[in-house]
Amino acid sequence: SRPSLFATDNEQAVESGYRNTENGLSEWVTDHRTEQAYSQLQVDSAGISASLKMGVINPSDTAKRQGINAATNAQISIKSGEALVLSTQPQTHAQTGQHNYQHHTPTLAQTALGGQHLTERLTQLATGLGRNVNDHKAIKAQLETIAEEQQTKTHQSTPFTLIDSAADSSYVSEDTLIQRSMGEMITTTQANMMISSGDSHNQISSESLNIVADGQFSMTNAKENITLSAHTGKLEATAKQDVNIASSTKEVEVVATNKVTITAGGASITLDGSNITIAAKEVTEKGGKHSKAGGGMDGLGLGVLPSLIAGAMYKAQFRFADDNDIAYANTPYIAINENTKETFEGITDTEGNTETFFSSNSNKIKVHLRNEDPWGSIELYKVKFKFTDDDGNPYSHVHYRAISEVKELIYFGITNAEGETENLVSSLEENFNVHLYLSTNGDY
Repeated sequence: SRPSLFATDNEQAVESGYRNTENGLSEWVTDHRTEQAYSQLQVDSAGISASLKMGVINPSDTAKRQGINAATNAQISIKSGEALVLSTQPQTHAQTGQHNYQHHTPTLAQTALGGQHLTERLTQLATGLGRNVNDHKAIKAQLETIAEEQQTKTHQSTPFTLIDSAADSSYVSEDTLIQRSMGEMITTTQANMMISSGDSHNQISSESLNIVADGQFSMTNAKENITLSAHTGKLEATAKQDVNIASSTKEVEVVATNKVTITAGGASITLDGSNITIAAKEVTEKGGKHSKAGGGMDGLGLGVLPSLIAGAMYKAQFRFADDNDIAYANTPYIAINENTKETFEGITDTEGNTETFFSSNSNKIKVHLRNEDPWGSIELYKVKFKFTDDDGNPYSHVHYRAISEVKELIYFGITNAEGETENLVSSLEENFNVHLYLSTNGDY
């Protein structure tokens, strides 16, 4: 159609026209008035409407925003054989009110408290926005002021690029896709957020990296290892409640080049080089058939273990029973290493077994029951011997060895001041052969 030209009150022209094309009816308008000059092209075809407006975008606003406004009720596809650049130049923008910019600056109502105390959360928000807060009452006012400042700065005085969609927004690249900001970059969502990668995923910060969750925080790896490393500083794992380290199928290994320290209360175990230091007021050792409690070094450390145990390579265990295989249960015994003459005392278990004895060498260890049965668990036969010279003087404090003829029980001891042995005990009525060693210090 032929374009029309008409004049306004101040004799400034407005030009418009229509064209009937194969795709439908096109309308174009050009307003030459200086206070709201613009040109607009609008196309309607088969229910699809598209418009392109250049000049003053919204003349009704107090701030005259010049630019280009393209709108359509259908899909927009922009393709480029080389680079595609979307940029903004310094200019003044007024907030149009057509979009909800609250996701840029979360308000107090949008902030999920998640069970965390309000004061702590507000303090975190204010601190994260670069403000120091000292009073709970002032936090809300300060945050609202900060939010207003940010909104003014972001949408009125600083150029911005906005991509808004009522449905999905997708960024697709067959090569590299980069999002870059010379200042801060904020990504927020009102629902769930998922970041996935078909290959590796890296998060790098030249300063600090903080991950905060009001609820549960978990790391799961389906195949390989999870590695936490600190190259120059410490690696700390702390919790106000329990800390559990467990492996359901494999081992748990704690390795340090120099020292490992385990501390709880006032007790500690330290592995320092090739040394092990145990500091505790009381130490209790428990094994499958061994229980020992009491003693200790009053928090100064554990006494030296006897050589029967330390550096052990050989081990042996003894069982005591009578001819009817009735166990000598809960009966005191003494074990003697015939090579080193070291002794170790204990009590048989309910099966008549001693504990397991260890030695670093293939030594001969003999074990015999003590001559007392304070628990009365078995019926014993007892005999005592006294040694004197022809003048009746006792052989006081002399080593002796006693052997029973039937069960071949062996007892070692030292006579008392009266020259008497201890009670020699057997579950059978049998004879004992006792020998004194007048010129020995215990070398039988």
